[in-house]
Amino acid sequence: MSEDDRIKSKAVRLRRIEHRLYNAPGGLRASELARDCGVARRTIYRDLESLQEMGVPIWEGEGRFGINRSTYLSTPPVGPAPARGAGASGSTAAPISPPCASI
Repeated sequence: MSEDDRIKSKAVRLRRIEHRLYNAPGGLRASELARDCGVARRTIYRDLESLQEMGVPIWEGEGRFGINRSTYLSTPPVGPAPARGAGASGSTAAPISPPCASI
């Protein structure tokens, strides 16, 4: 894999890992994710921990990692609370959709 193919941005890499795990109901090995992202397995372990801290319900079993799909979309989104009564019309901010909900 060339240097240009490597995923350099952690945010992009986290999104990619989340997407891959969501679309793999049987889970993926850290080595598969590392190869796909062009990083070391240790980086993947740190990224999985970061995703868990952000509220993504990650499971681990038999050397594989995945997303608990039954609780994933019901997990409240992580982010700033919507503004209440922000304008003169009393409108509120639009709700934040869960990550990868449209994928």
